[in-house]
Order: sequence, then C-alpha cells, then structure tokens
Amino acid sequence: MRLSKSDILIPLAGIAALAALGYFLYIDFTRPGGPGGTELIGTLVAKSNVAERKYTRDVIWSELDNDSDLYNYDTIRTSNRSQAHIRLKNGTEITLNENSMILLTLDEDEVGIQFLGGSISAAQKPGSGDDGKKVNIISGDSVVSLEDSEVVLARGGDDKLQMTVNRGTALLQTGDAEQLVLENQEVSTGDDAIRIADLAVRLIAPENNRHFPVTGDTTPVDFSWETLRGAFRTTLEIAGSISMNDPVRSVQAGNGKGRVMLSDGVYYWRVIAVNTATKKVETSEIRRFVVMNTRPANLLLPENGAVIRYRDRAPLINFAWSGNESASGYTITVSKKPDMSSPVIDTATSVSRVSLSVPGEGTYFWKVSIVPDSEQITSKIESAIYSFNVVKTDRLEPPLPLAPLDDKAIHAALVEQKGLTFSWRVGPEIAQTELVLSKDREFARIVEKKIEARTLLSLPGPLEAGRYYWRLRGVLGDGSRTDFSSIRTFTIVTEGRIGLIEPADMSVIQPGEGKTTAVRFTWSDTGLEGSYLLKISRDKNFSALFKDPTIEGNTTGIDGFTEGDYFWKVTQINENGEEIMASQVYTFDIAGELAKPGVIEPLGGSTVDMVRRDSLDFSWRPVPGANLYRLSLYQVVGGTQRAVTRIETRNVSYSLTDLKKLDVGSFIWTLQAIESYPGTNRVKRKSDEARIPFNITLGIKGDLKIDAPSMIKTE
Repeated sequence: MRLSKSDILIPLAGIAALAALGYFLYIDFTRPGGPGGTELIGTLVAKSNVAERKYTRDVIWSELDNDSDLYNYDTIRTSNRSQAHIRLKNGTEITLNENSMILLTLDEDEVGIQFLGGSISAAQKPGSGDDGKKVNIISGDSVVSLEDSEVVLARGGDDKLQMTVNRGTALLQTGDAEQLVLENQEVSTGDDAIRIADLAVRLIAPENNRHFPVTGDTTPVDFSWETLRGAFRTTLEIAGSISMNDPVRSVQAGNGKGRVMLSDGVYYWRVIAVNTATKKVETSEIRRFVVMNTRPANLLLPENGAVIRYRDRAPLINFAWSGNESASGYTITVSKKPDMSSPVIDTATSVSRVSLSVPGEGTYFWKVSIVPDSEQITSKIESAIYSFNVVKTDRLEPPLPLAPLDDKAIHAALVEQKGLTFSWRVGPEIAQTELVLSKDREFARIVEKKIEARTLLSLPGPLEAGRYYWRLRGVLGDGSRTDFSSIRTFTIVTEGRIGLIEPADMSVIQPGEGKTTAVRFTWSDTGLEGSYLLKISRDKNFSALFKDPTIEGNTTGIDGFTEGDYFWKVTQINENGEEIMASQVYTFDIAGELAKPGVIEPLGGSTVDMVRRDSLDFSWRPVPGANLYRLSLYQVVGGTQRAVTRIETRNVSYSLTDLKKLDVGSFIWTLQAIESYPGTNRVKRKSDEARIPFNITLGIKGDLKIDAPSMIKTE
C-alpha cells in the first residue's frame, strides 16, 4: 500500500510538536531562574508536616520537601501543626509557624517578606551574603525593617500586627507613624495608634520553637524566666494557639521556674506577673514549642512469628506499621540475622505500607526506623524487631477474604437491586479462586459455588433474610487447590434507617434578608434505586405538612420558610410507591438573632461610689425571646482584663455581695442574652455581647492624707 503525503506529514508534524514541547519544558526547568522563572534567593532548610509553595507564574500549590530551592516571588504557606524553616542567601532566617503564609521578594536594594497571615519569626545579621541587603517585612500598612535583630510577628483575622523584638532593634512604620522598637519590647498596631510596652518579664527557656520528644502519654517540660524584684503573683500560661485564648494549662509558679506534664502537640507559652502591692500586670513575650511524638512504630504485618508459604517463586511480602505524623519518613530493614546486620532489605519510604520481595525461604527479622521531622531530634526511632518465616511448600496460603466485612448487616433491597459483591486478596501463584456461600457454618446448605479468575465476584440477588457463611480457596495453574480460608459471615436484613445529615437535629437557622428563608436538606444515600419523599411539618405528628416533595437524589433546597419550629423526615419509596426505608424525625428552628441587651445600671462611663453600698448592683431590660442572661465582670489593670466573676441568671438583675472581689479602679461588665431549649442547658441562640466600662470609687478625695506611725487592728 502506498502512503500519501498527508499520511507521512501528519505523523511527522505530531512528532515535531512533541519535540518542541519537550524542549520548551526542558528550558523552563533548567533556565537560571528555575521553575518559577525568577532568581534563586534561598532554601527551605527543614519543614514539619505540610509546607507548600506557589510559583509566581502558577495558580497551583505544590508541596515542598526539605532542602527545596526557593525563588523570587515564591509564596510559601504552612497548614495545621506544620512549620517551615527558610534560610535566604543574605543570611536571613525565617520560621513559619502553622497556618502562616509569606511572599518572598528581592530587588536591588532590599529583601522583602510579604507577611500575609499567621505567625513567623525572623532573624537577620548584616553583611552576610547579598552585600547585606536591608530586610523589610511588609504586613498590610505596616513595614518592619530589620538590622542585626530577631523578631516574632503575629497577624490575626483582624489584620492587626503584633511584634516582639527578642534581639537588636527594629524600625516599625505604620502609615505616617514611625517607631524604633528596642530589644525586649512588644508592639501592636491598632486603629488609632502604635502601642509599645517593655517586656518586664523576660523568658529564658525553652527557647522559641524548641522541640521536645515524648515516648509515652506525656513528658515533663521545664520553663524558666528572670524573676522580678518585689512581690509578684506569677502565672505560667500554656495554650494551643498564639492568641493564648483558653489556655490548656494555667499554673501559679514562683522562683522563676515551673514544670508541666504535656502530651504531644504544638503549644505557646507566656508568663504573667501581677504586682501584689500596685496590682500592675507585667506580661512576657509569647513563645512557641512542640512536643513531638517519638514513640516507636508498631509493627502490624507480617505478624511476629508469621509463616508465609510459597510453592514456585519467592513471595512478595506485605509490610505494614503504624504511621507517625511527626515523621519525615521511615526506613524498613529486613535481615536474616537477629542483630539486623547484613540486611537483605534496607529501604527508605514515606508511607507506612510497602510490598517487598525476599530472596527465598528462611527466617527473617525486620524493624522500622522513624526519621523525626525535626532538626533538633537527629537520631532515628527504632521499633521492636519482629520475625517471620518464609517456607517453600506444596500447600499455599488460601485467599484472604476482604468484603463483605465479617458480621456485616446488608439490606435485602440493596442485594435485590444491585447484587452482592465479594472481594479477596491472593498470592501470585493462585490462578483462580473458588467461593462457597452457605446458610450454615458446616456448609451443608450451599447457596452458591463459583470459580473466578479475578479477585472479586458479584452474585445477583435476591437473597432471603438471614445469616450467611462464606469461604474461599485458591486454584493453582495445575488444578491443585489450597486449604479453605477462614469462614466469614454476613446477615441479610429487611429493616434499616436513612440517616439525616442537615439541618442537624435541634439546629437554629438564621433567617435571610427577605421575607422567607431557603434551607438545604441532605440525608444519607442508601444505594437503592427509588425516590425519596421529604416531609416537612410544623408539628411533630406531621399533621400540618409544610412541604412534601419527591426527590430523586439525596439533597435538595427548599425555600419559603418563615420563623418558627419545623420537623422533617425522609422516606424512600419504590416505583410502586411502596416504602423501602425511612428515617427518624429531626427538628430545626428558623429564628433571628436575639437583640443586644439594653443596660440600666451601671451605665457606660459611670462611676459607682461603694462607700455606703453593701453590694454592686447590675440591671438590664428584658430581651424578647431570651430566657437566660450571661454576665461577666472584669477589672482592667494595666491594659489587661482580669476576670472577677461570671454568672448566668434568668432574672434581669444581679447583685454582687462578695465585695472582697472588688477594688478601686476601672471595670468592664459584659452582658449577653441567651435562648436555651426548655428544660435543658442547650443554647438555641444568643445575642451579641454588650460591653459596658465603668469605674468604682470609695468617694475619698485624692488629696486626703492620713499621717499615722502605725495601724492598730481592732475586732
């Protein structure tokens, strides 16, 4: 057959196009600017868990490995319980804590770090590489310039910047304002000003981003700080986030040290000292540390002492062990010697399950070493040593049953519609598998017997309700058979229930801006063929139906809801309208937000004279729909709010009679209206919190002096 010109030219054009694309891809990855097409400016030295990079030309994030090169205009981010340590060419070192993001920029005069959120620490020394270029950290409208200094920065959802200078100085510019921040000073940017405070409490250990290994449930962590002169009440606080909200530990500690038992996790700590004479509050910087899980891996497969048989060729062994989220990888070692010398397998892997072949029959020993995901923990963590035996035999291991799971309940309607699928795992020498299904454990009442070359088999329905037993055996190429596998069971049932997902039971949905509200309903998919009947009612007996649509899928949106209580349930029906399966009944409420309480006393900005009072009285106006009020009282000392009391009441007034809790000074009381379900403490909805600042005085003039050599206490 003769080929036309088009028959020849079209393949040649395709080959040329592929060659051109391959060439351009090669150029893209090998040009001096790297994959991002920009200049190499640093390295990701180490990372814990997940750190990702987005090139300037890309929209896709890719995961970074240790020792990855970083390029100009790269964006770096970390996820939960993650950390990344970066070293730039000019010597600047940056640590990104969890859920943080930066953009790296480099020009002729300076290195720029766009701080986009989370918390980071940065250390810079002049004159090291890149001719000592100035380092600027940009966060919103704020610019931090470093010069032989080390800083810690945090930026929350409100975009306010907090910074602590641990070494050297830093220049902070916010709008038109400029401020030099000195060592051991803390600065925060607000809507109206830059606030700077000296750190009177100076932390010693652990240093920022220290990693501690833990091999049991908990490990002791020692804390220390410089003690203050004078009488102070000192509290060591440890929290799970840099905001220090809801501390996991709050310990009264003296003499500049404390010890706390902690489980693995990421923590932040600080020290708060209150002068017992002046009540002035001193606060340290906030430092981060990690308690790392360094427990050895638990070996799962092959089990200790397992016997693995083969007939014609050496088998592929499935190795499995427990994973460790603090690991950067694993090393699996297999040897024929108990001391693990002269290994036949010594392989690194990033997963906790691998399949590897061994040379042949014999006794083998194996272990797994965890490589910690931390520069501070350098030694490998080794598991126990397990053994297994590989035996050449005429009788191979039978197939391993996988599905259906042992003792599983399966709905009869699902089997009737879609059949019942069995699956299993076999060794490489098994050519076919024989499946036997019976109504009794002795396999005298056989329901089905099949031989299948694949590792799954689907039996058509229906199957009558009751308990079933099944087992497998392998068929080899020469027609010989293995022993039977262990017996598995399942039960065919005729009853079942649809699971309701959303709206959740007893949930509260805020109404929309219009007159009515739309609600999305979702329930579990049974896998059966048939429609779903969604019923929504204003009463739990479903005598006052609001909507009853027929739905083909397992989710739908319904509009037209007004405020009030609703009940809903789902029934699946077949083509004849007969019920297949039903759900339980859930309830939800369409309700607007409660109004913020209106206070009566003390009013905002007022002063309460406690000279002739035996109680501090609070009162407010009732909020429609509320049946509970939550009141909190705080004393403001040195810019810090110290909790005095917190109560919940169903009244619209409260009197604090324990006056020992009060002092002269500034206070804030907060009030929130709550609606709870009748007879329970479960919150249905709550209002915004009202915050009312006021002052307490004893009515004594400030210029009054009492001159007495001593004080006599009388009963």
